[in-house]
Amino acid sequence: MPFQKGHKKIGGRKSDTPNKVKKDLRTRISMFLEGNFDEAMETWKGLTDGKEKVKLYIDLMKFGLPTLQAVSLDATINKDDSVEEDLKDLCQE
Repeated sequence: MPFQKGHKKIGGRKSDTPNKVKKDLRTRISMFLEGNFDEAMETWKGLTDGKEKVKLYIDLMKFGLPTLQAVSLDATINKDDSVEEDLKDLCQE
């Protein structure tokens, strides 16, 4: 029976349930990285091109630090409104 709009989801993971496969894969990758750390350091030391070292360093940072996203902020200040007026309005409520 094909999916029809309006039908409820049946089966599968409940919302907010962690993905076990993803967790297992992350654990295995972590174990691999820890087990091969010394070899990776030797490879790092063997690199002579500065560009290669920087690229490798940046690529590895993705695994240790969360990726940041740009945030925009509208910092428009309206001089007509003052803090005192806002406080007075809050006191009257």
